[in-house]
Amino acid sequence: MESGKWEEIIFTQDDIRTDSLLYGEKSYLLLPPDGQENRFLAISTHTSRRFFIYSTSQGGLERLHAFFFRLYGAMFEESTPPDVFSSHIVLTNARRDRRISDFYHPRFVRNIMDLSAVDIDITTAYSVALRKRTGRRGRRGYNFVASISFRNPEEMDAFRDVLREEIWALRLETGWKIATKPRGRVSNSLMKNTFQLINFIRIPAESDFII
Repeated sequence: MESGKWEEIIFTQDDIRTDSLLYGEKSYLLLPPDGQENRFLAISTHTSRRFFIYSTSQGGLERLHAFFFRLYGAMFEESTPPDVFSSHIVLTNARRDRRISDFYHPRFVRNIMDLSAVDIDITTAYSVALRKRTGRRGRRGYNFVASISFRNPEEMDAFRDVLREEIWALRLETGWKIATKPRGRVSNSLMKNTFQLINFIRIPAESDFII
C-alpha cells in the first residue's frame, strides 16, 4: 500500500447542506481503489471543527475531492492534522449487506462530533477508514472502521458511557451492529450500498438537511 497524503477540507460557503439525493448519487466516490484506503477525519474543540481527508493513492484522493466538492463546494489544502491523541475507542462495523432499505440516523455523527462542546478543555477526533476489495467468488464491496480519539485516558473514560448510549441508539433504531474495542481493523464482510455511509461520513448541519 502506498504512503498516504492528508488534506484539509476548506469550505467556500457559509450555508453547508447535505443533499441526501446527491449523496446517494455520489457516495461511491468515497471508496478508494481496490487494496487502498481512504479516511475522513473531524477534529472538534469547544469552539471549532476541522475536517480532513486522506488516501493512500492519488486516485482515491481525487475521488474524495470530487465527492466533497459536489456535496459541499469544498476546496482542499495539503495539511497534516495535529497528532495529540493518545487514547482511542475503536468502532468496528459488524454489519453485512442484506439488501436493507436506505435509512438516515442523524444523531450519531452529530452527537459524536459534539462531545467536545460540553467542556472547554476537551478535544476529540472522529475518524472513519474505508477499504474496498474483491472477496470470494468475485464479490466486490467495502467496509469501514471508525474511531473516537481523546488526548488522554481520563477524557476518554469520561465519555465512554455517552458513546455506549449513542451506539445503542443507533442499533435500536436501525439494527446496525457496531462494537467498541480497544483496537480493531476493517471487517472482512462486504457491503455494497454506499448511501449508508451518510450515517458515518457527513458534515453535520441537521437544520439544513435536504430530504
